Amino acid sequence: MSVRNYRELIGGLGLISISIVFWSQVASLPVLHGTTLGPGGLPKIAATATVLFGLLFCWRGFGGTKAASPRLGLRGLVAIVAAVLVFSFGLERLGLLISGAAAAFLAALGARDRKTIELAVFPVVLSAACALLFVVLLGVPVPVWPNL
Repeated sequence: MSVRNYRELIGGLGLISISIVFWSQVASLPVLHGTTLGPGGLPKIAATATVLFGLLFCWRGFGGTKAASPRLGLRGLVAIVAAVLVFSFGLERLGLLISGAAAAFLAALGARDRKTIELAVFPVVLSAACALLFVVLLGVPVPVWPNL
């Protein structure tokens, strides 16, 4: 059996690997707590569903019509990884507004069809909306401004 669609196969393997890591983190949590769903129930159901979707994508990668091999785009991957790292390491030090705007800016750099005005407006609007939603409306105790 030969691979006919690499994009489907790689996506399916990615979902399966994420599910394995996710399952390993919640393996010790009980699925049931008496007659109700326990703290590990929903995460394990979600991990199982993700594995099933990954297997479906892998199966579709071996069947169907032959698709062109995908060109590996490193710019988007590097931009997303950099955005996640900046946000995760900068949230406590820089606050939600600055780290959110920096992460959105870095993620937008990965797009091929970006415009300069979008790079200036999108991060500001997105970080302001996140601050409004999480801090004001939901009351999540996240620093909004840098801790100096």
